[in-house]
Amino acid sequence: MEPAWPILRQFRDSAGFHADKPLRFFSARRNLRTKIKQVEASIFEFEKLFEFFLDAEAKELPNFEEVLDSFLDELERAHGGTFRRAQFKAHVMIPTRAASARSE
Repeated sequence: MEPAWPILRQFRDSAGFHADKPLRFFSARRNLRTKIKQVEASIFEFEKLFEFFLDAEAKELPNFEEVLDSFLDELERAHGGTFRRAQFKAHVMIPTRAASARSE
C-alpha cells in the first residue's frame, strides 16, 4: 500500500476534499490518473487486509452485533436519546453473512 500513499495524500489534500490552487488541483488529479494501476493495486491490497481483519473480528467476537446492541442500550440509558442502529452498524461495518460466506 505504501507506494501509493504520496499519490493518495496529494489527491486528498489538493483535489479530493479541499480544492487547492488550480495548478495543484489539476496536478493531483493528473498524478492519480496516470498512476491509477498503482493506486488500484494499493486499494485492492487494503481491501484484502480489511477483509482479513473483519473475518478475524467475526471469529474473535461471533456475537459482536449482540454486544453492540447491548452497548447502544447502555449508551441510550446513560445519555438519553436513541441511535439509528442500522446506520450505526453500517458505519461500524459489521460483516454480513454474504461477505463471510464469500471469504470462506
